Amino acid sequence: MPFYDAYTQSAFQTAFGRPMGIIPSQNGAAGGLPDECALLPTLIGAFTNAIVAFVRPRIPTPVFETLYPVDTNDTPLNKIVNYPTASWTAAALTCLQNRELHFHRRARFGRGAQLDCIAGAAWVPAAQSSHLVGISDYTTPWLKERGLALASGVESVVLFALDQFCLIGYPAPLNRSSRRSGKMG
Repeated sequence: MPFYDAYTQSAFQTAFGRPMGIIPSQNGAAGGLPDECALLPTLIGAFTNAIVAFVRPRIPTPVFETLYPVDTNDTPLNKIVNYPTASWTAAALTCLQNRELHFHRRARFGRGAQLDCIAGAAWVPAAQSSHLVGISDYTTPWLKERGLALASGVESVVLFALDQFCLIGYPAPLNRSSRRSGKMG
């Protein structure tokens, strides 16, 4: 985990007058590290704010998107430290893109085929969120995931691994779901 670079350690020492506590694992409990969980997201926010401040005067109508990989941040600690809610606001970002590549594994192995989309976050409206769908092979339910994302009202759905889309030969444009239900059995 890249929490212990010289800049982060120095910023923490300055802010709290002590060295950062040891974060033994991304799976650790966030409650035991309140100062670390307070500072780390502000550093990510400051970094993205600096990019926005640099670009805005140089580009007439910039579009700022942030990719939030839920599948890699799905731990109590990472949900806090990698999500700067004070900086990643609907006013600051054009779009927050959610990457949920572990959806396929959950759906394939019966762990719940629900879309855990960040569009439900309180501060980001669906019209300002996007969902990145991982395309791998014909056995994964990526078309269902795409449909769930579109049904949630997201601004767009982005296909990841477009080469797989082309190699497998999926027909384009993609069909909309039939919106029918039926009783099986």
